[in-house]
Amino acid sequence: VFARNPASGALTHQVALRDGEGGVDGLGGALSAVVSADGRNVYAVGVIDQAIAVFNRDLATGELRFVWLKTNGVGGVTGLESPRSIVESHDGRHLYVACEAAVVVFQRNASGWPSFVQTVALPPLSGTQGIAVDPEGRNVYVGGYENAELRVYQRNPVWGGLTLLEVETNGQDGVEGLAGIDSIVVTPDGESVYANGTIDSSVVHFARD
Repeated sequence: VFARNPASGALTHQVALRDGEGGVDGLGGALSAVVSADGRNVYAVGVIDQAIAVFNRDLATGELRFVWLKTNGVGGVTGLESPRSIVESHDGRHLYVACEAAVVVFQRNASGWPSFVQTVALPPLSGTQGIAVDPEGRNVYVGGYENAELRVYQRNPVWGGLTLLEVETNGQDGVEGLAGIDSIVVTPDGESVYANGTIDSSVVHFARD
């Protein structure tokens, strides 16, 4: 955790939170973290622990306090195997976790507690890593590292569930450069989607309807 000077952007180190220290759990093999839209929580995924570590965040100081843990196979949670990336919908209602062969959906309550909603199975060995939500909250974009494909899902704004709309595959219909996707972003105006292809050493641009 770093404090940031809003004028200069300079960072000052505050604390390092580690798995197994001070009651913190779920950070084994931590790969991705996200701050909630309301700034009250931080969520981090641990690929080794197959878990989501939930922290409360002090709005004034930025200090984090470990409070909860969501683990694969516990409390009805399924599909949280090798979680690699986590994002939150812009309305702050849902969390989406890209895992080895699935996207796992959670709903946040007023306290920031994530409740399991859905597991969306993906093709075996897809190696899912990149994931993004558009600014309007209509779609979720998921990248398959090994499959070299970008999957587009329609998002239910009420319960957060996902329905597959289309698949953009490397080498089909003129699409190229998607081999090894591990990052996806949607522009703030919602007009474009960018995905990187690590293996292809490329950035791929899609125009968004």
